[in-house]
Amino acid sequence: MDWVGFLNHHTLLIEPLPGSVEIVNFQREVSLTRRRIGPLLLEEVQLLRTKPEPDDTSRRELSRCRNLLQPDGARIERTSRLKLIRLDGDADVMQVVAHTLSLSLRFGVTVMQRQSTLPRGHNKREHIHMEDHDLKNTPITIVGAGAIGGTVGAFLTDAGYDITLVDIVPEHVRVMNASGLRITGLRGDRTFPVKAVLTENLRGPLGVTFLCVKGHFTEPAMQQIGPLLAPDGYILSLQNGLNEEIIVRHVGAERTVGAFVHFGADYLEPGLIQLGNEQTIYPGELDGTITPRLRAIQTTLSHVMPTELTTNIWGYLWGKLVYGAMAFAVSCIDAPVPEIIDHPLGLRLCKAASSEAYAVARSQTDHLEWIGEFNPNAFAPGDDFDARSEAALNEMADAMRASIKQHMGIWRDLKIKQRKTEVDMQTAVVVAKGAEQGIPTPVNTAVLQIIHEIEDGQRGMDWSNLDDIARLAGTVP
Repeated sequence: MDWVGFLNHHTLLIEPLPGSVEIVNFQREVSLTRRRIGPLLLEEVQLLRTKPEPDDTSRRELSRCRNLLQPDGARIERTSRLKLIRLDGDADVMQVVAHTLSLSLRFGVTVMQRQSTLPRGHNKREHIHMEDHDLKNTPITIVGAGAIGGTVGAFLTDAGYDITLVDIVPEHVRVMNASGLRITGLRGDRTFPVKAVLTENLRGPLGVTFLCVKGHFTEPAMQQIGPLLAPDGYILSLQNGLNEEIIVRHVGAERTVGAFVHFGADYLEPGLIQLGNEQTIYPGELDGTITPRLRAIQTTLSHVMPTELTTNIWGYLWGKLVYGAMAFAVSCIDAPVPEIIDHPLGLRLCKAASSEAYAVARSQTDHLEWIGEFNPNAFAPGDDFDARSEAALNEMADAMRASIKQHMGIWRDLKIKQRKTEVDMQTAVVVAKGAEQGIPTPVNTAVLQIIHEIEDGQRGMDWSNLDDIARLAGTVP
């Protein structure tokens, strides 16, 4: 059975039709063309509709879909999250298509099962979203209602989940309860009616808990919520850094779940968050196993972002530290990230910072995973290091040029909010682990010093910071 796609009220429907193109060909073509999936998907649609001839309604929908492409034909306009509506057919194929679209378009792509008779030979447990693997009837507490926690909480509330947002900022909690949580940006401008409480008013026992605070607040947060966690509860870390290690010290590994989260959002003011870009979330058990609770987390978070399970959570977390080495370096300058990558010295320092972090990361884990468009393995030593590393940085910069989000969240902490960053939970960890392993990290050590000076008000965010990082690292500008 083949599939045909058409757009209906900004929802991409993938529906089966009798035709002459085998599904395996569709799967192969999609997989091979993931970087330019928008127009190629339409080409596949035209192929798939050769038999039977589409009626007038289908023609109109296909035309609307074509018109939503950007002028350069590279991607579909991000008017809303895409949903793949699965009818009868091969669930494995639909999973491949959904995953490919997620990676290619960086849309929120989910697979929804329409009520219908299941295909012969398919067990209900083979389907992507299983009723017994969901948190729909489970209260979820989200500690930290900023950019990440607020976004997750808003979209889960909208999907019908029982969500309580917890935050330390009284005005933020007041506005959310009185007027809702407003999210602008990539998915439009919406206000979500949410339920929020102040951290000091949180009461246990807590069951499923998502921890979304900044890394340097993990320890105090765990001191409070750790004793409130029920024996059968667990904490999912939706944070940057190696916060899972801190959580384990408080509640044990069996009640700790890791996750790699990389979508871009900014907390602008109480009750207001801007969503800048969408990225797949990768939850993972610390021991690399796939468990029922992990599948429940996947089903739940798929209402927020595309979500895939991983058996290599440490590869993602350390890969993110390689990315973070670059991110902190560019955040020393008050300029858009692409401009800094375009600067010769900025490019050199980012390459050096990430290569140092790569060496440290590989001493801690066997394989590093891609971080969105960023490949941490491009910073491995070798004869083609310059070409590989520069290509990785330029690809990331090119992706940001067309994004709402032109700066790292680190820059916003330093420039706009004038508060401490997560540098001690990321760059400082790279430096410390490097010292333990005898791996030099001069550029990261210099970046750490510069960031601390900016945080303390001793230094501005001028372009001269690049020269100072090079000087402190012993590198001639």
